[in-house]
Amino acid sequence: IDLISQLFNSAFIINQNLFLLLTCTNINLSLRYGYADSTSFACIVYAFIMMHPLNRYKEGLEYVECYNRLSQIHLTPSFAGKNHFVMGSFIEPYRFPMATAIETISKAYQCSYEAGDLAYSNYCNILQIIISQMIGKPLNLTEYHIQTAALFIKKIRTNDFKALTNFRYPFS
Repeated sequence: IDLISQLFNSAFIINQNLFLLLTCTNINLSLRYGYADSTSFACIVYAFIMMHPLNRYKEGLEYVECYNRLSQIHLTPSFAGKNHFVMGSFIEPYRFPMATAIETISKAYQCSYEAGDLAYSNYCNILQIIISQMIGKPLNLTEYHIQTAALFIKKIRTNDFKALTNFRYPFS
């Protein structure tokens, strides 16, 4: 079950139908054989699918509640960052003000980094830049997120999103 969840990211990028199939398979296996470490992640991803591609907002929120109950009893550090990322990126902005989402994404970064998930840590850094701009944070706070992301990218030696961190003041 946990292995299937590891395939979600690749499937999301490569083949949306495969992403849906893997998510449903993970949920089905969890219901049939019991919860695994990744079950809460599968629930939140399923909620995302219900809410956005299928436009079944109410049913999606029911899976968010399922996720909330599971995370109280069975949240493992290896999936906590991913869970917070999906919540802050795709669920909370449709339920709460965007300022709530940036707090969740910040939490996702911490959890992802502590778990050694550098890909999700990087996604979180980039999303903090985007959300801080969307909610109208002052430029110095946005610049802080940009500098944090740039240092992180340099530290882990990746080229993903590097252009986004090249921040210059237009009038300096």
